[in-house]
Amino acid sequence: QLRAAGISPDLPLTVLTRTLPEPWPKGISTDEAEQVWNELQAELAKLSQSSTHILVEDSGHFIQVDQPAVVIKAILQQVQDFRRKPR
Repeated sequence: QLRAAGISPDLPLTVLTRTLPEPWPKGISTDEAEQVWNELQAELAKLSQSSTHILVEDSGHFIQVDQPAVVIKAILQQVQDFRRKPR
C-alpha cells in the first residue's frame, strides 16, 4: 500500500520489529513464517532513505506493551530529527 501511494523516499520512517516469535496458525511453519515476517519488516524499512530499523529485544507483536520505553525513545528521536531538518 505504501509503495502504491508513492511515498517520498526521504520520508522519516522508523520500523520497530519484535524479536519474540508469534504463534502462527496450525499448519504454518513457525520458522518459515518468522523468516518471511523479518524479510517484510526489512523491506518496509527500505521504503525510505531516511529510515531506522530497530529490532526490539524481548518483545512480541505489542511492542508498546512489552517495551514502551523503546517506543517512546523512537518517537522522541523522530521529533528531534524533524526539528533539526532544514526547511
